[in-house]
Amino acid sequence: MTYKIKNNLIFYAFILSFICCKPSAENKFRKLTNAEVLSQVEAGTFKGSEDMDYYDSLGHKINIDSFYLTHLPRDIKTDFYVNSENELKKIVVRIATEEDKAFFDTVNNVAVKSAEEIQTKNVRLVTVDCVKKKDILLSILKRDLDNRLDGFEGIDPKVDRRNLEILVSLYEECDDNLFDDLEEIHGRAIFLTIQHSDPYSRSVYYSYIEKAYTAGIISNQQLALLEDRMLMDDNKPQKYGTQIRGNKLYIVDNMDSVVVRRANMDMVPLEEYLEGFK
Repeated sequence: MTYKIKNNLIFYAFILSFICCKPSAENKFRKLTNAEVLSQVEAGTFKGSEDMDYYDSLGHKINIDSFYLTHLPRDIKTDFYVNSENELKKIVVRIATEEDKAFFDTVNNVAVKSAEEIQTKNVRLVTVDCVKKKDILLSILKRDLDNRLDGFEGIDPKVDRRNLEILVSLYEECDDNLFDDLEEIHGRAIFLTIQHSDPYSRSVYYSYIEKAYTAGIISNQQLALLEDRMLMDDNKPQKYGTQIRGNKLYIVDNMDSVVVRRANMDMVPLEEYLEGFK
């Protein structure tokens, strides 16, 4: 072997070892185990960061909102990667196995239970007068609408939370008599308060909507909107096509049946409804 060839081989070996061993962006992160994810969810410490990136299984960066327009969360396995300070920085998504789906259900159940405990503790009851229930509901409605004058970015969740606390307090004080002698405008206040609450509260206080619907102050359309919202909360396909995510229609269960479902609820055709979002 000549000196020149030998030197070239050493040079290439050095380059190869540099490429193989140099830390890559991938190596800067550590993948969390399922046990770690579950433990953090149980403790309520599982959270991402603003500069978190999403990738598919081939390493391509993706828009997660667009991805979930065509995939249900339960059908997707999310692998979480943290940096040296244990901050969640990267998520890789892939098609879920049956084992992955079982783990999703476990984590979801734990998350729901934790949310229930937190929300139950945090609902404050305030002093209300059943005689003034109509005025109180009109005040709730005004706060809700004013809270959305600047669009989604201007919403203050504390206002929505306050409205929920007042509505729950009204029911605790008035019981089923709350729904007596009310009009549709009062039903709208009840509907928007539940619709604009958190997923756990929507599931717990859906009974208010049922009672208001029976009392004739909640419309079919409002009932359909809330049902679809709750299905989306549970990562399930919606029934009536009322929910939009990422400026696109959220997944619908059996699109061919939507026409009949919407007609049964006296709702306008889906195409006409979607025109309002363009």
